[in-house]
Amino acid sequence: MSFWGKWVQKLREPDPVFSDDIPTECPYCGSGNAILFRGDVHYKDGRWRGSAEYWCQGWECGKEYKWKRD
Repeated sequence: MSFWGKWVQKLREPDPVFSDDIPTECPYCGSGNAILFRGDVHYKDGRWRGSAEYWCQGWECGKEYKWKRD
């Protein structure tokens, strides 16, 4: 597998520690298959905080959206 193939595969793998804390449901189409592609801030209390940008992999959607937790 090429470098880019491994990189894309790693992006699609859920983080086993924080996957329950990070939403993956698209606010536009409601599908639960959005992926995080920018942003990744973890704090010592085990919660995910900060801002992130997602890309929806929905069949007809494909939109990007932002999510923030203070």
